[in-house]
Amino acid sequence: KDFPEHKPDMLELMKALDALGFYSIRLLYLYPEEVTDEELDFIAASKSIAPYFDVPIQSASDHVLKEMNRHGTVQDMRELFSKIRERMPKAVLRTTLIAGFPNESEEDHKETLSFIKEIRFDHLGVFTYSREEGTAAYKRKNQIPEKTKKERYDELMEEQRQISFSLNKERVGEVMEGLVTGYDEMKKMYSLRSYWNAPDGIDGNIFFHSEKALKEGDIVKVKILKAGVYDLLGTFLGE
Repeated sequence: KDFPEHKPDMLELMKALDALGFYSIRLLYLYPEEVTDEELDFIAASKSIAPYFDVPIQSASDHVLKEMNRHGTVQDMRELFSKIRERMPKAVLRTTLIAGFPNESEEDHKETLSFIKEIRFDHLGVFTYSREEGTAAYKRKNQIPEKTKKERYDELMEEQRQISFSLNKERVGEVMEGLVTGYDEMKKMYSLRSYWNAPDGIDGNIFFHSEKALKEGDIVKVKILKAGVYDLLGTFLGE
């Protein structure tokens, strides 16, 4: 997006990567206004591209999106997430938000809060707005007090805690396949990277017991037995 003269055709790129036979490909930082129906159809049928959609919306207020100079509307985002779940009911949705962007009103904040309750993202991260010299927003007059930013951050994260726990409980009994990523000596459990969780720390973890010795990179199946607020716990089923 930053280099339009070199912008690749995303669908053709996905087709080329899919043909290489990778075990799993994860798409990160998708612009909501640029995801097409054709791309969604391809991902739904793909053997290697994970049904995992990292779409950082930043805000769910049209007023704030305009202040951020972002394209598209809240309704556009709503329709995109609906299309994803229609095609891929088990798809994972992830997003990030900015709390306290300049000129964000209490009403704007409530609109964002209402939107995350509606969409129910599997994974969600929130950052308070940081005033960076040299950016367009730095000179805005209506800077939000730090106390208000923190309050909005806390409210968004508390709502996401409840959503995350509810969605995780729905995954109890599910069998997930993925890569063994390590062994936690304190927990005496292995960790798993499946299509459900990316490796950058925003998503939760999958921990599981196994009597069989495993090594990093092994592809295994794990049955989910217990849900935490952010993490899942399971047991080894086989390779």
